[in-house]
Amino acid sequence: MPQIHSRSRRRSHSRPRTRKQEPTRSNTRRRVKQNNILYILPVCVMAIVLIAVLSSTVFFNAKTIVVTASSSPELYTDEEILEAGGIETGVNLMRFDISRAEAEITEKLVKLDGVEIKRVFPSTLEVNVINGERILSVLSGGEYWGVSGGHRVINTLPTRPTGLVITGLELEELYLGGAFKSSDDATTGEKLRIVLALYELVAQREMPITRIDITNRFEVVLFYGEEAASAVGGERIEIRMGSATQLPQKLTIAQAIIDEQIAPNESGVLRVSSLSRVGFFPNLQ
Repeated sequence: MPQIHSRSRRRSHSRPRTRKQEPTRSNTRRRVKQNNILYILPVCVMAIVLIAVLSSTVFFNAKTIVVTASSSPELYTDEEILEAGGIETGVNLMRFDISRAEAEITEKLVKLDGVEIKRVFPSTLEVNVINGERILSVLSGGEYWGVSGGHRVINTLPTRPTGLVITGLELEELYLGGAFKSSDDATTGEKLRIVLALYELVAQREMPITRIDITNRFEVVLFYGEEAASAVGGERIEIRMGSATQLPQKLTIAQAIIDEQIAPNESGVLRVSSLSRVGFFPNLQ
């Protein structure tokens, strides 16, 4: 029988040839986008810089300046207000320092409580001044110092004005344009706090208080009278409050007694030193 010889076939281990990759559409688009970004980015930066330069030099220059006041009559003319803040037509709205102008106007024009300046693009500045309105006067150093609603000293008078007057509060640091809020001296600072708190309470109740004597902060005295009489120092009822505790309750009780138990032509001393010690002592005729 013939013998069959088998030969083992050698397997080829050679690697297949790699085909060169051709650029796909996605790769092409990506390259185009990258090129566009590299081109557009410098252009955008240059445009932003150009706009910024033009905005601070050519565009947005003030052509109109509008001055308004919170109340009348006017305390200062438009010219005085604009001059104090260095405001004039032609200033660039973008470069104009609003905070500096507001501070300079308030510092120089002492009868104002403040000022608000707004940019109205493309070419307008609005200047709204807040007039200081006297709410009380402080007798100190022989003069009457007017204090505004913004707690600022706005004027001084040699004679007693109408309205609420504070006595017993000598302030060495009083000056026109100064703040009427605090003091380095603890006792004076406490008196200031009491005065301002009493003013708010009296104003809320619309009580015709003509004077507050704070000489002794542990024996606060209010004087109740008509406005016409207060101008010449005529005060009808002396309200002794004691210390500055429970002020709202004490004022409520005092007002109720005056309205219900004291005749319009009576005068005297009303004691409300505490809520449990209340009494009216009429003046002897």
